[in-house]
Amino acid sequence: MPYIISQNQSSFIPGRSTTDNILVLQKTIHSLNNLHGSNGYMILKLDLEKAYDRLEWPFIMETLHNLNLPNHLKSIIENCISSSSMSLNWNGNKSSSFSNSRGLRQGDPISPYLFVLAIERLSHKIQDLVEAGTWKPLKFGRGLDPSISHINFADDLVLIAEANPNQAILIREVLDEFCYHSGQKVNLHKSKVFFSKNTNPNIVTNLSGILDIEETKDLGCYLGAPVIHQKISKHSFSFLIDKMRKKLTGWKENSLSFAGRITLAQSSLANIPGYVMQTCHIKEVSPCFLE
Repeated sequence: MPYIISQNQSSFIPGRSTTDNILVLQKTIHSLNNLHGSNGYMILKLDLEKAYDRLEWPFIMETLHNLNLPNHLKSIIENCISSSSMSLNWNGNKSSSFSNSRGLRQGDPISPYLFVLAIERLSHKIQDLVEAGTWKPLKFGRGLDPSISHINFADDLVLIAEANPNQAILIREVLDEFCYHSGQKVNLHKSKVFFSKNTNPNIVTNLSGILDIEETKDLGCYLGAPVIHQKISKHSFSFLIDKMRKKLTGWKENSLSFAGRITLAQSSLANIPGYVMQTCHIKEVSPCFLE
């Protein structure tokens, strides 16, 4: 998988981490907040509706064919994903079973890898457009400095492009084509688009209309961590305190021994803040926050 999947995808790939994507997105937000000049940029945080359930089987098999996998292996995989059946519990009675026509079973060990391979085809399309000069990615510097056009974590898609009508139309065309062939559907109501501060307000309104996605000043959370748009303060992590309180005052507290409650407290205090804070550069911790 590390040799097949591009660096833009982090999920289910050995040696890659969730925090990689969060750090890249934080760096992108920081660059957009300090961007000057006439060319603005936009970040699209997209939500795929029932991503696993909607994936078309012919699209999966075509993807495996493009990888030049042996025919017998492709047959085994096809049989694994197409041999499933299901039934419904209707008013307490089990209905007759019926077969699926698309989708991947969540919990199946092979499903995440098949899904990532399918999403990789969208990455290839975007990368081809970047190399052709059609897609305008955000460059972090000049010359040979890296640029960023998209980052993926399974079905969590983030696209970055120059904020102009041509790029917005191109993004719609790319997404429509991918969704048409793969069976995926972008949930426009849960998706968000963020613009750099130097983007003209009239252009923001126009592009939001072209994309049919609501413009936002705050992208909220990404992969369980808040996207920091301003200077970090104790309020940036206040939600962690509430999260830990809920963890410690749950039903388990009444059924655990004193030693068990200590173990639960230690694990919560170590793991919950650690995941979020390792994605941010914290110069100083306020004593008020510790209290």
